[in-house]
Amino acid sequence: MTNFEGAQHLPASVFKNYDDQYHLVESIVEIVLRSLRISRKSLAAFEWAVNEVMDNVLNHAETPIGGVVQASTQAEGKYVEFVVADYGVGIPKSLKVRDHRKALERAIQEGVTRNSETNQGNGLFGTFEVARVSNGEFQLQSGRASLVAKPSREIKIYRTEGRVYPGTAVLVRIKCSEPDVLEKALQFGGKQHEPAFDYLERHSIDEDGVRIVLNMKEETTSFGSRDAAKPVYQKILNLLGEGGAEVVEINFDGVYVVTSSFADEVFGKLFAEMGPLSFMQKIRFHNTDSTIRGLIDRAIVQRSRI
Repeated sequence: MTNFEGAQHLPASVFKNYDDQYHLVESIVEIVLRSLRISRKSLAAFEWAVNEVMDNVLNHAETPIGGVVQASTQAEGKYVEFVVADYGVGIPKSLKVRDHRKALERAIQEGVTRNSETNQGNGLFGTFEVARVSNGEFQLQSGRASLVAKPSREIKIYRTEGRVYPGTAVLVRIKCSEPDVLEKALQFGGKQHEPAFDYLERHSIDEDGVRIVLNMKEETTSFGSRDAAKPVYQKILNLLGEGGAEVVEINFDGVYVVTSSFADEVFGKLFAEMGPLSFMQKIRFHNTDSTIRGLIDRAIVQRSRI
């Protein structure tokens, strides 16, 4: 895992079932929303890739101990990187290919799976494409072979002499600043694939995904500093981005005090970024007492004078 400057991390976490997978993917997506400016479609492509690679462990690794996932973000350059590893049967044995380098080469090709009746075989292929199209990086290791694909370089597949990795390890680095990653990368059978039920749809209270409620008590453990406010600001900005929610409702239920700096870092900056009309149309407040509302109003007024 790359040691990014100013990175946000999800520590290495074990997953053994689909419930674990769901909660860990949610945690990873939250980290991305809070640390990077990202479009809804790019986020959906990233979320799809993480799910697919973790799903491969549960479907193909044949190990009772599950797998491990770790993730990081880098604000400068807008990179997201994740690693998924397991100690299972490995790709060569799963695909029944004796040449380990050929097994890894096949694994990132479209439609390759050990069981076409239950799987489409697009998980590693689509993940590789998301990394490639975004000018990111993709690494795959299993058995006696290692595959490396970096920007502007041809794919390299090495035989790892003297070393055998019995399971599978996948490293994926995606550059989220690249436009139209989803449209360019997720093409299966010549058709555009759009991931269903993405983060915004899961957390919207409307069927069409236009309204999101943020319970501020759940968004941060501190309301006393700019550092605590910055992830909240970034998340709201992302939720309201292109293709995102039309309205974000801010619920202050259970929150009794915020500092002026917190109010300015979130709502003063949002007002300055969005403009008065858009802010009033898209940001709504609930359960704000007079003190909190006064601090937010003051932050907005001060920002409007800058």
